[in-house]
Amino acid sequence: MMTRKIFFPVLLILAILVPSLIHLSAHGYVMSPASRGYQGSLDKATLGYSTAFSIYGSIINEPGSLEAPKGFPALGPADGKIASANGSIGGDTTLDLQTADRWKKTNITTGVNAFIWKYSAYHATAKWHYYMTKQGWDPNKPLSRQDLELIGTVAHNGTPPQDNVSHQITVPANRTGYHIILAVWDVADTVNAFYNVIDVNVTSGTGVSAPATPTGLTQFGVTSSSAKISWTPQSDAVSYNIFRNGQNIQQVSGASFEDTGLTANTVYTYEVQAKGSSGLTSGKSTPLNVKTNTEGTLEKPTAPSNLHSMAVTENSVSLMWMASTHSQGIKNYQIFENGIKVGETVQTSFLRTGLAQDTEYLYTVKSVAMNNQLSDMSNELKVRTKKVTSGNGQSYCGAEQYNAVNAYPTAGVKVFYSCKIWKNKWYANPGEMPGTNMVWEEVSACTEGPGCESSGPMIYCGAQEYNPAKTYPTVGTKVFHACKIWENKWYANPGEAPASNAVWKIVSDCNESQSCKTLALVNKENDLSVTISGHMINFVPESYYGKISRVDVITPHGLQLMTFMNPGKNNMDINRLQSGIYFVKILYKDGSSITKTIRK
Repeated sequence: MMTRKIFFPVLLILAILVPSLIHLSAHGYVMSPASRGYQGSLDKATLGYSTAFSIYGSIINEPGSLEAPKGFPALGPADGKIASANGSIGGDTTLDLQTADRWKKTNITTGVNAFIWKYSAYHATAKWHYYMTKQGWDPNKPLSRQDLELIGTVAHNGTPPQDNVSHQITVPANRTGYHIILAVWDVADTVNAFYNVIDVNVTSGTGVSAPATPTGLTQFGVTSSSAKISWTPQSDAVSYNIFRNGQNIQQVSGASFEDTGLTANTVYTYEVQAKGSSGLTSGKSTPLNVKTNTEGTLEKPTAPSNLHSMAVTENSVSLMWMASTHSQGIKNYQIFENGIKVGETVQTSFLRTGLAQDTEYLYTVKSVAMNNQLSDMSNELKVRTKKVTSGNGQSYCGAEQYNAVNAYPTAGVKVFYSCKIWKNKWYANPGEMPGTNMVWEEVSACTEGPGCESSGPMIYCGAQEYNPAKTYPTVGTKVFHACKIWENKWYANPGEAPASNAVWKIVSDCNESQSCKTLALVNKENDLSVTISGHMINFVPESYYGKISRVDVITPHGLQLMTFMNPGKNNMDINRLQSGIYFVKILYKDGSSITKTIRK
């Protein structure tokens, strides 16, 4: 008990001090009627951060991150952990606490109700499905599948969703009082879905009332002849009346509208009125004045929004954002890293590679319209690449073992290699090995490592490892050095090392040491290119086909989609894959493997 009393205040303090460090990539939540998690984020402003955190937990920082395997009710989160999606936010299951009076409730009626999602990442979508607790369920027990029944499904075609689209879901007539509605968003191209529970208080739909007055009216995408407006969507409206200068000009179902055929350099006043399923209408919104551009002013595209990362590795970042709009269309997007343009793409995603490990980068994106006008910058996104664990985790003489796969970007890093401690004078690229590349300088000898003890030097390919402290007086003496076997042509003095002195000649390659095996793998990765043509994966150069035993195609979330055994040219067909980024894991017949990234 004492441990729990101490732990919770510490956890609470950490959450208050560093909310910005908690889970940076949310994806989607039900904003109307407010899901339990979204209600928690709203309550931060009214209750204060610490109080809201004590009630709702970590969800107040990221209401759109309740992600678990899809396939509900057969699969998905476990009974008792449905609300927290199996504690998907750092194991926090506060949302699963269940009593009749713990959670705020939204008043709804039986009959048709509108449910509206808010997205921060626009994933390809399979469907949305909605479940509701049965009449007579026990609100003081953990929520389970047996409490729920399906009340509605909204099918989708695999494309990304759109904001401000309402799902018309019918609440059964026999429901009254406190109930929970479970809304599930199934992503099409991953194994996961997003789970949101909504706490509602249900009354009979026989009472008729007008919808609330629309709020949040704002403008975007204004040109000399058109204007776009949007407002906050609401669940009690089935449509909206648009007024321009006091005249009703259009009825729309979503929470946005584009007005065309306007006069340049002219002020127009817009109002919006909500219409309920009963036919009753609300009052008009607060007026919004919009001035069109002067004639000849070039229209700018809207800025890309919701820039976020989908995957981060030691040397790459996968970026995604919401599309820009322009009356003439979007030509492409420009990607900026630390203020410098690093790429262009016609997609709303971009894979940035070749980065340094454990390094922070700042990304922004601009759109370019067909009229070559640039948008404003997107939101800024800070990303830190993952840290590479050097060597095999072993340290000798206070330095980690050198690993040929790693880059060493910081000067002065000490490593152990070949019974010596070395330090890099500047940035050391992968494969630039101590003793063979001038980026490294020797610091001292080290007898702690393997093969460095008094038992004698290591033997590779039948030859002793070269020792710079020794003389080699006998012509024809073979030594191992830098993944090769060498032979001296005449007397070799101390320090006259192979690869740096003409006394030595190469006899053969030798990859028996662990560092050489690693370097050979690096060379394989650098030499092999993966291409896509006509929905076929192919390799360049073609000589690699005979060396490869298996190829796996994997999503960024780790789901293995396709496998090809003993592949040949033009026999790896990926036509059934959707467009996107995938990893290709290549297994060689010698047991080694590498992973490449492709974009279909």
